[in-house]
Amino acid sequence: MDGSEQSDRLTHARVLITNAYGPYDVKWNQSPSDLLGARLARGHVMLERAAELPTWSLYLLAENISNPTTVLEYPRWEDFTDAVREGYDYIAIETKTIHVPRIARMVKEIHALSPKTKIILGGYGVSTLHEGVPCDPDKHRDYLLANVDHFCRSEGVRFLRELLGDAPFDRPITQYTLPPAPIVPYDDKKLHLTDMPAMLIALGCPSACDFCNTSAFFHHKKVAILSPAEVYAHMKHHQKKLGRDEITFILFDEDMFLDSAYVRELGRLIRSDKKSWGFRWISFGSMRALQQYTPEELRECGVEGIWIGVESGLTDAGENKATYVKRTTEVSPPQLFQSLREVGILTIGSTILGFEFHTPQNIAQDIEYFVNLRPTFYQIGPMRPCPGTKLYKLMQKNEKIKPNYSWEDFHLWETGTHHFDHFTGEEVQRWFEHAHERMKTVNGSPVLQIYETHVLAYERFRNSTNAFLRYQSTLDRKAVEGLLPVIRGLEWTAPSKQAAKRAHNLVAAGRSALGDSTPVKKAYQRALGELMGFGLWYMDRKHKSTPKQWAPDMRRTRYPYREAAAWVGVTGVAGVAPAAGAAVEGVAAA
Repeated sequence: MDGSEQSDRLTHARVLITNAYGPYDVKWNQSPSDLLGARLARGHVMLERAAELPTWSLYLLAENISNPTTVLEYPRWEDFTDAVREGYDYIAIETKTIHVPRIARMVKEIHALSPKTKIILGGYGVSTLHEGVPCDPDKHRDYLLANVDHFCRSEGVRFLRELLGDAPFDRPITQYTLPPAPIVPYDDKKLHLTDMPAMLIALGCPSACDFCNTSAFFHHKKVAILSPAEVYAHMKHHQKKLGRDEITFILFDEDMFLDSAYVRELGRLIRSDKKSWGFRWISFGSMRALQQYTPEELRECGVEGIWIGVESGLTDAGENKATYVKRTTEVSPPQLFQSLREVGILTIGSTILGFEFHTPQNIAQDIEYFVNLRPTFYQIGPMRPCPGTKLYKLMQKNEKIKPNYSWEDFHLWETGTHHFDHFTGEEVQRWFEHAHERMKTVNGSPVLQIYETHVLAYERFRNSTNAFLRYQSTLDRKAVEGLLPVIRGLEWTAPSKQAAKRAHNLVAAGRSALGDSTPVKKAYQRALGELMGFGLWYMDRKHKSTPKQWAPDMRRTRYPYREAAAWVGVTGVAGVAPAAGAAVEGVAAA
């Protein structure tokens, strides 16, 4: 068989791409996959299970190889074994460390039911597999290392293309068929608010924080995926697909704002066509990177939200105790968060509990510092040493890693696998609960922070001489008008007097910004607010429960064979046309 015949055979090989089978266990009373309920809005029933994100990597890989491919997302065991019996040439499994025992079982089943199938493991759990964990009594690591054909520890699309002989290997990566993230308060499909498309912009991060697993996976280097022009072309595609002009995009890049030329070019493209003035995006940004811009400039670039790692607010001789490169800035976190809020940019702040400098005497102070930043959303978690990171190696050297550290412990909320300097694991968990209670009772619902941000931005830009910012103020006004009854309702259902007063003051601020209302309109708004308050109280009681397992709907998506050449040069911007004819089976179309 010559090279061309071998390549043709490989590109016609049938591929199954899947993740570990469910249902999945909850941790600390929440599903680890529930972005809002478990992490960014923890403690607020309205937002529990409101944003369980698709496994975008599965669809990204399937879209970017020519082979006939099936994506099996969130299968049950029977779904998975039925698929294996179809006799795929390759089965690729997304590997999360917490699911290693399940993946070992899946690999054994593949060998039993389809012994000729080649097995691929990829994802951030691959690095942990090679490092190992102290407690692995069933020898899952040894079994997988001996019985899996290929491990991917690099950018996955190129890895698969090279493995399958799917040339040209360096052709553009497209992301047209990734399902958007639905935002559904109370996990009630009748309350479906919107869908947020997502794109992978880059992998890896050069800031090299010692605790960061994703940065360590790519050896603290950044791997570019999409150019600004390609991002904009994808945005225009989603605009047409969703049939609306006002869209929020999630752009995955661990510190997108490091490359100021990239951000400014994307902003220029968004402003270049009035039909895209409603495009807004959320991404990750460090304090070091953000000091390259003014807050107004960020809003002019279409920024709607930024995830910022605060980590700690404690200082020593004027220097932050969390000595990470990404925090090097002349602008303090309180100044930064307030300046972003004033121009209508939402913030997601993250902080860590259990640093070596945290003591029973200062940890409450650090929590209050973070609470007073008033981030729109927040992630508060205990310090977690991940195998493969600098932090893990240092803790291992200092004999702080406990021998009971197992695969199942690999999630954000585990505190029993290593020794803290000044706390027990149980004490850190109590501080975790205390921090979330303070966020809830002092600041109230994240919806209050969203509302405040829109009120401030509307007041700032409604008379701007900048046409783009003036248009943004109309979007802010629309949000203020739409959320006003909800804020009234949150005043009635507030978890504390402080949060109720905050809601009350924000209602007044919103009314002032919108202009004087007639007595009749004020009475109507008050009645509507009371009705909303009752509705929120009822929904909170109805939905307040702790699931024992998370069981998302299974979705199967089939991608037909496509000639690689047919994907190149069609759009003239992104370089690739959307896939046509992807047949979708299951709950929803990709």
